Amino acid sequence: MFRFNILDTPWGPFAYVARSNVLVATYLPHKRDSLLPKLIEDWAEAEPNERLLPKFKREADAYFKGEPATFDFAIDFTDRPPFHRKVLEACRTVKYGETISYGGLAARAGNPRAARAVGQAMRNNPLPLIIPCHRVLQSNGGIGGFNAPEGVCLKRRMLDLEASRQKQPTGARS
Repeated sequence: MFRFNILDTPWGPFAYVARSNVLVATYLPHKRDSLLPKLIEDWAEAEPNERLLPKFKREADAYFKGEPATFDFAIDFTDRPPFHRKVLEACRTVKYGETISYGGLAARAGNPRAARAVGQAMRNNPLPLIIPCHRVLQSNGGIGGFNAPEGVCLKRRMLDLEASRQKQPTGARS
């Protein structure tokens, strides 16, 4: 049975979907009036559950409030092609506040010449934020694309949030 929850964050509603306490999809913040119809379209059989994965809920909320997060949770993307799974697994190792190029991620996934295929895997990432596709940049440092609400503006905002937290002295809080 699939279940979902919509979490109100300072950035807007963020949704996640799970089956048996394993994350299968996340939806980056966007307008509630467009988020719920998208969830219903993608997960018609899913039921709402406000108590779904409370530890994940707390960590996602903390992320959007500017706190570093690791998102070390069970995920399922077995429905993806094998190379895409390798790319998604490799992307998951890119730490908070770090970035990597599409080519660098291709190499990390075992195929250094597959930067375009990496872009395709990132475009179809079912778990943005958990698999931090926003941390993947062009080789020249350009932001590249972002298949999410608000597009590259949201990607830049997420990168800026993480960069600002990396620059704070140890123990500093805002």
